Amino acid sequence: MLLDERDMSYSAFERWHYNPIIIKSNYRQGSRDIIESYFSASANLLRLLSEDEYGERPEGLAAIFLFRHYLELSLKRIILAGRWLERENKNRTDPVEPIVKIHDLRKLWDWVLTDAKPKLAPHDWESYDIPFIEKLVDELHAEDKNGVAFRYAGENGDFCLFDHRTLSRVLVHIHQILDGIDTCLVETYADNKEYESYLQAEMGADY
Repeated sequence: MLLDERDMSYSAFERWHYNPIIIKSNYRQGSRDIIESYFSASANLLRLLSEDEYGERPEGLAAIFLFRHYLELSLKRIILAGRWLERENKNRTDPVEPIVKIHDLRKLWDWVLTDAKPKLAPHDWESYDIPFIEKLVDELHAEDKNGVAFRYAGENGDFCLFDHRTLSRVLVHIHQILDGIDTCLVETYADNKEYESYLQAEMGADY
């Protein structure tokens, strides 16, 4: 392990005072973006791994796991944003079906295609590098269908080597695609809501 020199002294037999690590708040941390948190963590690790000429850093598997989880959460966010729309020019009025807690990337991508893609104008959807994301989903799904291969020992991840430099190079491209699709859906919802408010003001509640 590569640790700071300050961490190298042996302290296992010393009695240290324990300070709580988790500070409980009475308020939801609304400014926290969990997807960006996983993205930044994986990006920073991948940068370190890309600079590791001799392959001595131990964080390789963790970086892939964090990236895969970022991808999973991004797909789920896109699905949910799509479900808030009934169609491209109309918002949903009945309750939105929540995202079930699965880790199957292929299934999630199928839901993106059914719940999000039809809610965008074709030229908006096709303007993004969708084939790249599909290849990414297919590759990760083939090696880690259930989200455990890079999480536990004894799984398929034990047989995998990783090109961290390539992933680091394309990471921003992936982020821009996924974030762009989500933003487009959110803005479509906002535009529809603004138009519906205008119609209500002009024509009454029963327009």
